[in-house]
This record gives sequence, structure tokens and C-alpha cells, in this order.
Amino acid sequence: MHLILIISGILITLFLFILVLILRGFQDKSEPHLDYIVVLGAQMRGMIPSRTLQNRLDKAYAYLMKNQGTMVIVSGGQGHDELITEAEGMYQYLCKRGIAPVRIRKEDTSTNTHRNLINSRALIEPEAFVGIVSSDYHIFRALCLAQKAGYRQVYGIPAPSEPLLLIKNITREILAVIKDGLMGHL
Repeated sequence: MHLILIISGILITLFLFILVLILRGFQDKSEPHLDYIVVLGAQMRGMIPSRTLQNRLDKAYAYLMKNQGTMVIVSGGQGHDELITEAEGMYQYLCKRGIAPVRIRKEDTSTNTHRNLINSRALIEPEAFVGIVSSDYHIFRALCLAQKAGYRQVYGIPAPSEPLLLIKNITREILAVIKDGLMGHL
């Protein structure tokens, strides 16, 4: 019985510790005039970005409008239930909003955050200052993965998430942090 209590206490402490780290990612610490921003993909619904992806794209658009010299990498492959790659959907969305196509690079082969960041890294100069645009609950893990992938100067640019899905998303993110930690990605 004591062992069960000890293990439960350790697990609860671990979950709370990771929760605090995730919640710290909600703070926007984006630096102005970054060389690149990388927008991490999320589901496309037909030819339209999901609400999660649209929130990320709107955050990227606002940053790009304020920082005209910043390039953007849209990163995401094509899921089995998607008509086009996430990168293509993001490219079209940003172009329709007025971002010049010459400012956008597509990384369209990745299927998870770890690969998004590794594949996008190949499109960026080694010493570049980079912002990662993702959902607020996802910033902590994305920054850890980016640093592990070799990004030298990296900053989080959190997009707002859907309040009704926040508990589910944070719970999934805690489990993803643990999984990526165990796999050696963090």
C-alpha cells in the first residue's frame, strides 16, 4: 500500500511539474525581427485549415505583418484524411491574406512535431534567429524539440487555443512530453 502511495505521489508531482512548464509556454516572448518563423501544422479540413491551424496562421500573419523582413516556413505533411498537405494549406491561407509567396517556404513531408522541426531546420541557416508558432499549450514541447534539433536561437510564439478543448489538449501534451522524453527527443 505504501508503495502505491509513493508511486502515485511521484506521478502526480511529475504531472504537476510538466503542467507548470506547459503553462509557462502560454506567455508570448516572441522577439521582433526574427530571421524565420516556423508554423507547425495541424489538421486541414478539406481545403480549409482547422480552427487550431487557423489560430496558428493568424498569429503568424500578425507577426509577419509587423516584421516584414522575416521569412516563414509552413511545416506539415498530408494525413490520410487530408486532401492536401498542411504546408500547402498554410501557404494558400497566408498568400490569400497578402503574404508574398517569396517569403514562404514549404516543408511538406513531416507527420509529427519532432519531424516538423528537424525537416524545417534543414531550410534555415545555422545561426538564424527563429520563432516557433504553435498552440499555446504546445510551445514548451516545441521549443524543447527545436533545441534538440539544433536550433541555436529559438523563441516561442503561442497562438491561442480553443478554451473548451484546453483540459484535453493539456492532458495530451503532458503525455506527449513524457513520451518524447522517454524517446530521447527532449
